[in-house]
Amino acid sequence: LVGVTPAAVGAYSATVFNVAGTVTSDTATLSVNELAPDITWAIPQQVSYGTPLSSAQLNASTFIPGTFIYTPAPGTVLASGSHTLNVVFTPEDTTNFVATNALVQLTVNKSPLSVIANNLSREYSTPNPTLTVAYSGFVNGEDSTALATPPTLATVADGTSLPGNYPITASGAAAANYVITHTDGNLTVFANAPNITVDPVSLTTISTLNASFDVQATGTAPITYQWRHQGTNLPNETNPNLTINAVDPFRDAGAYDVVLANIAGSRTSLVATLTVLVTPAITQQPVDVTANALG
Repeated sequence: LVGVTPAAVGAYSATVFNVAGTVTSDTATLSVNELAPDITWAIPQQVSYGTPLSSAQLNASTFIPGTFIYTPAPGTVLASGSHTLNVVFTPEDTTNFVATNALVQLTVNKSPLSVIANNLSREYSTPNPTLTVAYSGFVNGEDSTALATPPTLATVADGTSLPGNYPITASGAAAANYVITHTDGNLTVFANAPNITVDPVSLTTISTLNASFDVQATGTAPITYQWRHQGTNLPNETNPNLTINAVDPFRDAGAYDVVLANIAGSRTSLVATLTVLVTPAITQQPVDVTANALG
């Protein structure tokens, strides 16, 4: 029997005869082992987390037609680490060949992930804003919920910090499938110089009455005020409003302005003039007189 196949399986005997007679041998059984075809499957190159399994990794082959079934299946995204890939080959010719399988190892490396502290700003003497981060590198549709440990954000700036730039540090983030790098951000503390929106207005009043000047301004708090009369600071007059009680024409009339200042600079208002009118006062009453009549 040449090139036996499973079809040749069975019992065989021989009949021997000559002119003197015939004799039959004992029966002999032929068994045929079905072949398990060799599978060629090279160890695949390492991949990064987030790479779906594809023909680049699942590329087993053999010398006869058939079907390959892979575990894990194509399209699977494996966690980082070492994994065993399995393939089962089912031949089309099931008469002469049996199904067989093969294994290879695949290494999945962690993917790079950047944690970047966002740049922020705030006005001087106000609380720090909530520190936030941006991420670059998440794969497989993931987001920050994939982190085992969220990043820690911090800055040395506080409510007393002067205007300037202060680092925002990011650290401590961890995730099973990512190699994480942290990038610091910047907190800018700024201040706006006083901006006078309403200047004091000149006014005219009568002696002994009260007079009042006002100024309105925007800018970074705290803003200080110093009222001046004729260029000289008025003691204790450090509010947006200046009230002069019982004005005196000799003491209080003249030019008024106010100097506003904060950490960012100073502004001086326009000059407002106080004019004080004096009510008439009789300093000498008329005196009775007697005159001679003409004639």
